[in-house]
Amino acid sequence: MLNVALFISGRTLGYKDCLIPILKTLKTKYNIYLFLSINSEIEQEAIDLLQPAKYYFKKFFYDQDWIDNRVKNNRSYLGCYNPLSMFFNDHNNYLLIDDYEKENNIKFDIIGKIRPDMTFNNKEEIIFIKDDEDKLILRDVLPECPIKWYGNSPYLVSDTFCYGNKKSMKVYCNTYNWIKEKDVELKGEYDRFFESWLNENIFGCLFYNPTNKSQIFSYSECKDKMENNANNIKYITYNWKYNLLPQSIRSSINHLNQPDEHMINDQIYKWYNGGLQKV
Repeated sequence: MLNVALFISGRTLGYKDCLIPILKTLKTKYNIYLFLSINSEIEQEAIDLLQPAKYYFKKFFYDQDWIDNRVKNNRSYLGCYNPLSMFFNDHNNYLLIDDYEKENNIKFDIIGKIRPDMTFNNKEEIIFIKDDEDKLILRDVLPECPIKWYGNSPYLVSDTFCYGNKKSMKVYCNTYNWIKEKDVELKGEYDRFFESWLNENIFGCLFYNPTNKSQIFSYSECKDKMENNANNIKYITYNWKYNLLPQSIRSSINHLNQPDEHMINDQIYKWYNGGLQKV
């Protein structure tokens, strides 16, 4: 059976009702190893039930160099917290998986990301295909409401479920580093959301450049940049039907119960529009 490393980033919301049944089905066909990089401590029961191969628990906060860059460029807004947290944990999960391979003399055929609060209409549809090591192919699922650039492009790669080999997932999991590098280049103006940040990293291209706000790519231009990208990534989308827990439940723990105010560099910041804003 194929050795499959699956990781969860950020939180374990919904794992009992959603994730565990999926893992139970997958374990009949694959050797499944679960990795967790989570923003806060979880109960021992979750560890016992999920039995992660390796895990990391620590509340995410904006990196100091990120804050310094925003302050230096007179930005009062520190950026969307939840996607930054998720991408930090994606990257950290990749490092956990890499460490586990070295420590246990094992090589994973597949590395994949899965949300703990998603359910598939037909779990038997989920298949993992092993790619050659030198091929950079990502496989994801099509959301109920597919996201496009400007509503006029091929579908973007989903941040909900995606898998590939170690090389392709290294690109996928590098989004956090890409974001930080681009925010420096763009003088603190690199504000995006989940799929936008992810896909600009995957395809190595700014589909929207704040220094040239009039630049809007056509469908064919977007398609060309995605199909002939700098990272040589190819992507395949499956139409596996899935559902997420209701938004009211998912949004109820945004920011993970952090204080309403934060003192940063002797300035007061409050939560606004999904991130911290200087008062």
